Amino acid sequence: MEERNCSNQASERYLTTLRVVRMLKADVLLKEKMNMKRAKFMLGIVVFGLLVAGITVWPAVPELKMAVRIVWGNAAPSGTLHGFVLKAIEGLEAMQANYPFMLYAHDWLAFAHIVLAILFAGAMRDPVRNVWIVQCGLIMCALVPILAGILRLPRIDGH
Repeated sequence: MEERNCSNQASERYLTTLRVVRMLKADVLLKEKMNMKRAKFMLGIVVFGLLVAGITVWPAVPELKMAVRIVWGNAAPSGTLHGFVLKAIEGLEAMQANYPFMLYAHDWLAFAHIVLAILFAGAMRDPVRNVWIVQCGLIMCALVPILAGILRLPRIDGH
């Protein structure tokens, strides 16, 4: 009789342990599923941003003029940002008028953004298997301040 009680108690402990393990596994699977959804959502934001950045390269001058009208109206340049945007519009218009072949750089910029959007959209299918795409994107983001900021900064100031 005592052997049966011990046996039943052991069975009950085993079943209880089994239930706890199953609950923990279910919890882990749920967390993994939520993390996967979050990763896909974040990649979706990146894809959307790259597409918008790529598509909006072509109408840059009209977009900048519209932004100036919305933010500052027809007022004289007031502040560094306002002056910079007006100077950028002036430079783009001069380039279009005098050096239209330079607009190929805009086309390549747009193309690169759209291709990167496609690349990251592919990574959305399985972010774990395609983690190298995300890592590559992080490396590219780290290079932006180095290439665009540090190398170009002295030329913007005129030094």
